[in-house]
Amino acid sequence: GQLTAVFDLASVNTLSEIPFELSLVYNDYYDDLIRYIGATKTCGNNFKLNFQQYMVGRGNVYEMIDADGSITTFYNVPKVGVYYSPEKDLYYNRLTARVYDLQGNEMLFNKGRLIKIHSLNNQEEYITVTHENSTSDRIKKLDYYANNVLKYSISLNYENNRLTTVTTNADATMPLTKRLEYDDDGNLVGIINQTNGGNVKTMDLG
Repeated sequence: GQLTAVFDLASVNTLSEIPFELSLVYNDYYDDLIRYIGATKTCGNNFKLNFQQYMVGRGNVYEMIDADGSITTFYNVPKVGVYYSPEKDLYYNRLTARVYDLQGNEMLFNKGRLIKIHSLNNQEEYITVTHENSTSDRIKKLDYYANNVLKYSISLNYENNRLTTVTTNADATMPLTKRLEYDDDGNLVGIINQTNGGNVKTMDLG
């Protein structure tokens, strides 16, 4: 289907330009989750983040593939030991599994999956990405650290291969949980805020 709906589920302020946002993108029938997690901002000039990027080696090149299908290709730079994307002005070091730009932004990968975003200009501020397990592409948790202290978390829970709840924790404030409702056919029909024991429907698609 065509991309017709973007639902913002969480957004928090960070110390730098590192984005920490969560959105869902659906097709025209709300039954096809095109990508689970997205950030509408960019980190620096060239980093496009959806927290589900992964790295794949293909012959003499490496490809960073976004969950929306777009691809950034890195070409080997002879005698330098790194790969370079002229389109995005990004570098990839396959030995350390990191993508970086010359402004100091960096993305770290493990087994091809994105696990950490941070700025070399501030080693004490970063975002970690935790997957459901060692082979899953689905994200279980996003954690934002400032001054090496955990400040914000976004937790995701799934049932029957569908994202069902998103919980945001900010410092010592009350956690905010949003529950996603589906009909019998698996179509998204509503999003409900669950706070202090109450339920407030913020979006009704039924």
